[in-house]
Amino acid sequence: MSRPLKAEFGCVVCAVITEVMVRRATVSGVVYDTAPADIPVRALWDTGAGMSVISAKIVEKLALSSAGNGTLVGIGGAMPTELYDISVTLPNKVIFPLIRAAEWEGHRNYDMLIGMDVISRGRFVIDNCAGKTVFTFDI
Repeated sequence: MSRPLKAEFGCVVCAVITEVMVRRATVSGVVYDTAPADIPVRALWDTGAGMSVISAKIVEKLALSSAGNGTLVGIGGAMPTELYDISVTLPNKVIFPLIRAAEWEGHRNYDMLIGMDVISRGRFVIDNCAGKTVFTFDI
């Protein structure tokens, strides 16, 4: 078991955002020569998202190739999207080597949504006691 990812906020927050590292996923252990190193990404932990999503900006920075087509369903309805294979490293060094993420336009405060495809693999806790939020995630 790895050490838990822990983020503490000085007040009760309505969104948990952490920095993660994202890179192009490897396929069968093959590392692409053109793949950039990990890039830091601000990610919103979203229990309402069935799958993780990344912004078009991340797709461009990593020069990702499409892994297929999908449909992104959200508050605004359903829309077609491209899917991409990425690797995500959390601040506690836990690595998810292959995440299939959908592309979306992004948000001004974050470039990724970490969805239930990742969250359901561990223990996700939000504690709002004593006027502050403490978030932990461990595998």
